[in-house]
Amino acid sequence: MNAAEKKVFTELVGQTANLSVQKILILFFDRNFNTAAVMGQLLFWSQKIKRQDGFFFKSQAELAEELCLSRDQVAREIRKIKNKLGDAMEPSWLKPKGFLPLILS
Repeated sequence: MNAAEKKVFTELVGQTANLSVQKILILFFDRNFNTAAVMGQLLFWSQKIKRQDGFFFKSQAELAEELCLSRDQVAREIRKIKNKLGDAMEPSWLKPKGFLPLILS
């Protein structure tokens, strides 16, 4: 296997191509796998941040792509998470520096 083939193979089946959903999250969210998967990704990205304020920027569309869900499914699961956790998790809709807001008319 040459280097290019190894890179493709690693990207397809390597650790970076995997998602894991902790069983405790599945049980916590009443065996709702999608809710647990979204929460797992939120926890994953929250641990990867470098910002001092604790925020990270991840769109619902990006989460949907990572989890093979629709954007609507992600939005629905985030609502379920907010209902279950209450004030413990409050997404903030901030405009990241360097991004222009999208205005639809």
